[in-house]
Amino acid sequence: MFLKSLKNSLFFALVLMVVPVGVVYTLDNDKSLTQTYSPKILDAILKTEELLDKNLNNKAIEILKPIIKKKTLNDFEKASLHFLFATAHFNLKNFLNANTSFLRVLTYDSIPTLLYLESLKKLSLNYLNREQKEFVLKRIKIIDDKQENIDLQLSLADFLYQSSDFIRTIDTLVLVVHKGQNLTKSQSRKLNELLFLAYVKNSELNEALKVIETVVQSNPTKKNFRRLAYIYALLNETDNHLNIWETINDNFSLDRSETRYFYELLLKRDFHSKAEQIFIYGIENSFFRPNDKLHNDSLNIRLKSIPISKED
Repeated sequence: MFLKSLKNSLFFALVLMVVPVGVVYTLDNDKSLTQTYSPKILDAILKTEELLDKNLNNKAIEILKPIIKKKTLNDFEKASLHFLFATAHFNLKNFLNANTSFLRVLTYDSIPTLLYLESLKKLSLNYLNREQKEFVLKRIKIIDDKQENIDLQLSLADFLYQSSDFIRTIDTLVLVVHKGQNLTKSQSRKLNELLFLAYVKNSELNEALKVIETVVQSNPTKKNFRRLAYIYALLNETDNHLNIWETINDNFSLDRSETRYFYELLLKRDFHSKAEQIFIYGIENSFFRPNDKLHNDSLNIRLKSIPISKED
């Protein structure tokens, strides 16, 4: 769990060692910032993790409650204990209590970035008020000013997006781009996905189009082509919308809903010959029944409207 993930985390610039006095961590960007778990605290953390692994959350809370109140704890110990305390409440669906402790983790300085990331990720947004959300935003910005951690910036953007704060989501992501930091493939995909979705939600469709066109070039998956088609539909660029769907059909296997949508789209544009091919494909894959056929002129059936493709 938490301790195990810290031990295995090289990506977050963390060095951890189990030594006789406990666990020591040192931040790579400041070798002077070193804190330890005392033997008693380490023992309590290990016992708590065992209980959480067994879903014995109430027992974990009983162990942690008196320890958290101790005044002799350092920030590393306090943050770690509050994280475990919050996790136990989260598992019990006590989201208000869980949020209180996850927010407490964010108040500490000079602790492993992984603790900030995991606490931010586990916050239950429906149980946060406006002041708490603003606190998260301010604290993460303060922390990031010291560490300049890309994952922290992306997590903040995700938090803002989930909070329906699309303008600040965009601002946060654009700032990451302007900093010119080297991103991993995973980070780049996360950034582009959040930026695309935020632009769509904020009705900045031309900006969303720029993002998804770039993404399709570097990562031509069916999901990304569908998003490109979706934006063309929203922009009422019907020819481009159809062309992208033809590209999807030529390069990927269509599922049931995609087959029906493409079939009806072709009929709407009066491409009955191509629609016949798609219908046969649908029959072969049990997506259609024979009486679903709409392109038989003798039936004189024409579609009145075609629904716009919905985002994944």
